[in-house]
Amino acid sequence: MKLRWVWLAALLGGCSTEDGGREHSHTTTTAVVSSSAVARPGRIPYLDFVANKGCHAYWRDPTTMITSIRREVRCPRELTDGDSVRLAGRVCFRESPDAARRGPIRCPYQLIKIQEALRDGEGEWDLSPQEED
Repeated sequence: MKLRWVWLAALLGGCSTEDGGREHSHTTTTAVVSSSAVARPGRIPYLDFVANKGCHAYWRDPTTMITSIRREVRCPRELTDGDSVRLAGRVCFRESPDAARRGPIRCPYQLIKIQEALRDGEGEWDLSPQEED
């Protein structure tokens, strides 16, 4: 019971200032975060499939809305007409006109190669399949 009264007195009493006045102990400060301090994604790799044109790999910068040149690549079997795949962190997501087909998907080799090239600071990327040793 004593502990409750001590806690209540400390809460209501506040803190003394140097001039003898009282200051509320429950005042809060808000931290201001500048927009430059917020982490934003860099270039995001994409892979699109259009039935008569095949698959194209490219990257898009969401802050500047700049898109790289699209390169024709071999299509993964999972994609159908109108599907696209984007790499978000370590997960790939299928975007499709058919709502039932949207969601996580195995990352196509081409997107992984683009991400590696962007991470290493290379402007160009090699999308040809590598031979295993």
